[in-house]
Amino acid sequence: MHNMLAQKNVAQKIIIKLPLLLLSTLVIFSSSLLAAEVTQLDESLVSVDNRTTAQRNIGIKKAFDNVVLKNSGLQSALKNPLVAAKHNNPNALMTQYGYQEKEGQLYLKVNFDNRRIVDLLRQANLPVWGKQRPLTLVWLVSDDESGQRQIISDESSSQIKKDFFRQANNRGMPFIFPLMDLDDSMRISVSDVRGMFVDTVAGASRRYQADFFIMASIANSRRGVDYTLSLYPKTRNASSSAPLVSMNSDAQNVDLAISAMMAKISEYYVDQYATVDSGSQLTTKVTFSGVNTIKQMVELEHYIGQLRAIKSSQLVQIKGDTVTYDFSLFSTQADLFRVMDLEPRLTPLSKAAEPKMTTMNNGSSEQNTAYSDNVSGYASSNRGIDNSLSMGKTMESQNVTSAPVVATIYQWKGH
Repeated sequence: MHNMLAQKNVAQKIIIKLPLLLLSTLVIFSSSLLAAEVTQLDESLVSVDNRTTAQRNIGIKKAFDNVVLKNSGLQSALKNPLVAAKHNNPNALMTQYGYQEKEGQLYLKVNFDNRRIVDLLRQANLPVWGKQRPLTLVWLVSDDESGQRQIISDESSSQIKKDFFRQANNRGMPFIFPLMDLDDSMRISVSDVRGMFVDTVAGASRRYQADFFIMASIANSRRGVDYTLSLYPKTRNASSSAPLVSMNSDAQNVDLAISAMMAKISEYYVDQYATVDSGSQLTTKVTFSGVNTIKQMVELEHYIGQLRAIKSSQLVQIKGDTVTYDFSLFSTQADLFRVMDLEPRLTPLSKAAEPKMTTMNNGSSEQNTAYSDNVSGYASSNRGIDNSLSMGKTMESQNVTSAPVVATIYQWKGH
């Protein structure tokens, strides 16, 4: 009972604080708080000096870049020729703009046509990252004003935390910081995080309903700042001791260090959860059980409608409390299943093996087969098509034909 109350308290505090910290990106959490639905991917809030036309045009271009970054997850997307051409004339994709003042700073809020932004990314063969995104717990050690090292807490008002959330907002990445209450303080120390004691940090992370956790440190040095980063899945086991992402480098200042960290984490998540149009006719059949009411059906339809891995969907059967859909996919079944596995309202009942996490160190990446071929109910023709995508790479060179039509079954736990 104590653990249940503690988790409820953690969830309530996080839900109250996050919308304020994430500025223009709204993050909606489910009741179990696993994964996050990131909305407002069509807008950006950028600082401007005044309301002149010149400043507005500069601000609109910055906002366009931010929205592309939110929807693609890759900094390199801004260098794509098609995207760069739209950057020079973003007004064609803009739907509205307005001004806001916060703490004496003038901001320009710009909204774009999200469907046209996504179409642009598809045309440019760039990844498209949907609303469902992993929630990451951040164990970050930095120097306070007196030079003492500390773990940044959920209650902290430090500039480094503000900078962290500002850059997270620009990428549409949901993060939470630990409460650092008595429970945390008894479980974990600065040395545990800086020393990368994974088991200790993983144990302290269990009370938080996040999908991943990172251990990071930023420390002042003669060169500016030194920083380290390691990313782990929360469901880490003995066979997954290596970090999914790791960094150990330096930067001129804190802002650049955080930017490098964000880029690295974003690249990994995009590699796992974003999709690139394969150009092939890929289809799959998925059955959802536990759909007993019209409200549940509406919720399920809404969920399916926002999955960027799906080109189109068709309801083909309703039988008892189960509904079956035919999905036309932009990419492979594996890419779809990895995104669906983030949804806490879904429990897989019959599908391929869980996706293997890939490991990325200092810019390199290795792709693993995400789903096993030797799973009951999956045809042998599935072999070779379920490899996860490399970052920003199209599937033109892959021999992809079509997915098997045997239904995968998920239980839907909507209200």
